[in-house]
Formats: sequence, C-alpha cells, structure tokens
Amino acid sequence: MKALHSLWRVVLAVCLAAPWLGLVSFTALAVSATLHLGRLPRYANPDPKTVPEIALLHDSTWILLGLAVLAPLVVGAYAALCLVRSRRIELRGRWLVAHLAGFALVVMTYFGDPLGLTDWFLD
Repeated sequence: MKALHSLWRVVLAVCLAAPWLGLVSFTALAVSATLHLGRLPRYANPDPKTVPEIALLHDSTWILLGLAVLAPLVVGAYAALCLVRSRRIELRGRWLVAHLAGFALVVMTYFGDPLGLTDWFLD
C-alpha cells in the first residue's frame, strides 16, 4: 500500500507541473522556430512537422500539452479520493492554485492566441 501511495505522489507531482511544462515547451518551440526562420512562423509556413531542427521539440510539446489537458482530471480524482478517505485534501493550497493558474494559461494561450502561433502549432 505504501508503494501505491508513493506512485500516486509521483503521478500527482507530474500532473501538477504539467501545464507549466507544456507552456515552457510551447514557448521554446516558438522561439526555436522564430530563430530558425528569422520571423514568426505562420499557419502552414512552415509546417512545424517538416522543420527537422525542431521536430523533437514539436513532438515533446504535443506530449506535454496533452498531459496538461488531462492533468486536471488526475488532480481532481486525487482530491476526491482524499475527501472520500479522510475528509482532508493533502494538497497544499499554493500547489493547487499554481496548477489551476497554469491550466488557465494553457487555455488562454490556445483560445486567445494573438500571434497565430497556436494555429501554426496545431497545423
């Protein structure tokens, strides 16, 4: 039972950090593409999958942002489990606030993208 609790804590730590890791990876991808092209990338110009210098960063960004989207489900399940078992959530408030702030930034980045980088990335 102790090993399962330790595994949950590792999974929870990764999920709490996932939105921020996704944002850092997306920013690094955009900066790398901008430096490689000498300008901001635009929709299908170039297709991010076809630039060999940023291909690994592109793939890791997809993975991290996918994890960032699923992370609130894991954090919510953990909080619900804590409430059912002991009536006390074992998450510190600042960690939960940091996770929710990161998730809100991910959502704002993708739905309010003024530079068109999200359209370029999702192409």
